[in-house]
Amino acid sequence: MTVFGTLEERREGITLEYDERLEADDGTTTQTHVRILTRDSRVMVVRQGDFSTILSFRKGQHYEGLYRTPFGEMPLELFATDVCVDRQPGSGTILLEYQLGTGMDTVSHHMRIRYALRERERNMDGTAEA
Repeated sequence: MTVFGTLEERREGITLEYDERLEADDGTTTQTHVRILTRDSRVMVVRQGDFSTILSFRKGQHYEGLYRTPFGEMPLELFATDVCVDRQPGSGTILLEYQLGTGMDTVSHHMRIRYALRERERNMDGTAEA
């Protein structure tokens, strides 16, 4: 999936934000605002909208949360097996490997997030369009 959003780079980490629109087989559309923050060795993913959750990734640590959907809430358990943030000025990669459980089942996941600035979108205030 390719999305366009905003990137804020600071000494202590980055913040990526974008809107995600997904169309279901029945033609309904859901919209979710996604914010990804990196600080030290931790990555947080905050999803707000039709499908909402907060996930915290730090290698070797467990995290418990809720996944809120139009159909109800579901408890989540997350264990991060690897978290890697490779930052360069204006671009980078976030690699997340984790186990995600919903009470009965646990499944291993792998997520790679690549971000880069479109060169003409750099702003003087330290923010940029990604």
